[in-house]
Amino acid sequence: MITGQEMLSTSISTRSGRVILLRVIMPDNTPSNIKELARQQDRWEQVAVGYRTQYESGKLPREIASRAVFAADVLWQAANLIGQGEPGIWIAMSGDDVIGVIIHSHKPNGEIYINYAAIAPQFHVGVPNGDKPKGIGTSMLEAIRREAQSQNAPKLTLNARDEKALAFWQSHGFSNSRPGHLMQATPSQVYCYIADDPDCDDVVLAGEPESIPGAKSVGDMRYMTVKSKDLPVVGETTYKVMPGMLEHLGTKGATIMGRRDLPPIIDKRWASQGKDLPWVLAHEIGHQCIFDIAKAIGLRDTRPGDVELKVARWLVDQGIDFRHISFREPTLSLHASRIIDDIKMGRQVNNVLAGELVAEVVAYYVTTANEPYKYRLPAEVEHVIKAALEAPPYERSRTH
Repeated sequence: MITGQEMLSTSISTRSGRVILLRVIMPDNTPSNIKELARQQDRWEQVAVGYRTQYESGKLPREIASRAVFAADVLWQAANLIGQGEPGIWIAMSGDDVIGVIIHSHKPNGEIYINYAAIAPQFHVGVPNGDKPKGIGTSMLEAIRREAQSQNAPKLTLNARDEKALAFWQSHGFSNSRPGHLMQATPSQVYCYIADDPDCDDVVLAGEPESIPGAKSVGDMRYMTVKSKDLPVVGETTYKVMPGMLEHLGTKGATIMGRRDLPPIIDKRWASQGKDLPWVLAHEIGHQCIFDIAKAIGLRDTRPGDVELKVARWLVDQGIDFRHISFREPTLSLHASRIIDDIKMGRQVNNVLAGELVAEVVAYYVTTANEPYKYRLPAEVEHVIKAALEAPPYERSRTH
């Protein structure tokens, strides 16, 4: 049993819906704690060795084995630092099991730097574990966010280890474009949500409850039921409202979950917040604007599956200098030049990637429109994006 100060207590669920209690604690510097952490680290190490063996025999991707080894190393460091009396070592517990660890430090300027974060190897995305808990990393981040608020920390900063880590931190409000570069967020910009099923690409969706056509709350606002002819959904669709969201999103509304095959529910009026709007929301607003842009440039007979590429081609044809735009969507940040060249040459481009390109351009406009020293998009592009943002929300669902 590991003892220490409790920093957060919350409930998370497994993929089957089983609810478990998660506690984030700051372990005491005691011999029994250090011994128990060493025992738990040995368990993580055994799992990591097993995954490495499966990778070598071609049964698991290299990434899974590498991340498992990294996680075991982080827990080993945590055990050693606790023995040195470091206060920035927090662990996530489920019962008596360590299922996550986060190492952070306070800088002289008041910022909190997140040195390392890892979850138990058997719970990583992509691992064939049928009933994994969801939201371990997010819960640890929520504990750090609360600490940052209580300490009046101006920022949280970190370096993402790889593309998957980059995507995680970006989806929670941190900004920058590629691994190895400093990412930052103010405590108010950190959006902590728990994906319903990370293995199925669940994403954060946002919107003010009263502005969603046909929406009604259920119970304590943990769920929201949407049924409206104005939304491209069939029948009633239930979205989760994540615990604690209403508390620290304030007037920006509730964050609700959805699958990529369901429509984003975002109020485009949020775009008026400009640079203060977290990139993850500006990007999702960009996706919502695609059909409105298509209408504004006179495209006809646009259907999901081809409109994204047509709009992307129009943007490229307008002469945007993409060298001035830092792509934050991980795939685009790696392959933007090739995708743009393919569009210029008239070659076929995956419509999903084309849609991401459009969303990034809109997000760039939204977050830099009022900054005088930033690269300006061509005047016609800015005019069309502005018109798309001002179009009534959800109107794109009728453009078929």
